[in-house]
Amino acid sequence: IMDILSILIVGTSLYVVTHRYQKKIEELTNTTHLLDENQRFLNLTQRIGQLAHWKLDLEKSRIDWSKEAALILGIPEENLDYRLDSLLEKVHPEDKDTVLNAYRACFEKFTPFHILFRLDLHGSGLPDKWITAAGSPQYDEKDQPTGFIGTIQDTTEQVEKQQSIDEGKNQFKRVFDSVADAIYIADIKGNI
Repeated sequence: IMDILSILIVGTSLYVVTHRYQKKIEELTNTTHLLDENQRFLNLTQRIGQLAHWKLDLEKSRIDWSKEAALILGIPEENLDYRLDSLLEKVHPEDKDTVLNAYRACFEKFTPFHILFRLDLHGSGLPDKWITAAGSPQYDEKDQPTGFIGTIQDTTEQVEKQQSIDEGKNQFKRVFDSVADAIYIADIKGNI
């Protein structure tokens, strides 16, 4: 009888332990599914918004990009370079100082940055894309800068539309300023 009781107690203990582990495994599986779904949602929303996130590690001089960055930068994902200096090579020559100064000021003032700059992806000297970058500095426990986290967004379409609007306004102003006669502007009802 003692042997049977011992077997029942051990068996019951094993069942309880196994049941607990099964519940933990189910919880972990559910959590993994939720994380996968959140990652798919993040990737989709970044693609829709033409937005990518990144993390710069200053010690390694390395940038870790989200997948969307390859599309924004106009290069195949397998060719996405993770070195900081290779990204700076793609920044239009006239904008490199602006980009570097924004990063430096961010660290010195402990404030986030938000800049607009051009990319010269083909080395032609002509901007291929306009990029809006935003980021915040990251610090270690001794308040020493360790890197940045942030986003990049392809804002070429918005910038080009704004440039077109500005050019239209400038043309209108030149015409308006060059006319020696009086000009009246009226609405559709003839009101001045």
